[in-house]
Amino acid sequence: MLGLNFSLFLLIQFTIYIILIMLNVFGRIPCSCGGILEEMSWGQHLVFNLFFLLLTIIAIIHNSKERRLMGKVF
Repeated sequence: MLGLNFSLFLLIQFTIYIILIMLNVFGRIPCSCGGILEEMSWGQHLVFNLFFLLLTIIAIIHNSKERRLMGKVF
């Protein structure tokens, strides 16, 4: 569960970062991505990130329900 929560935190932070880039808050783009993400626009990055953010939230909800059913409430 800790890993999912940490993943959620990082995804939220990166989503905010992408939104700030799209709003031209920075004078220049502070970093560039490598690999497959390098070919994406910032709008595509945002959609990509929101998709994985949603998956993480679904996983946290599912995990919480499983824990309650098993009697493991933290």
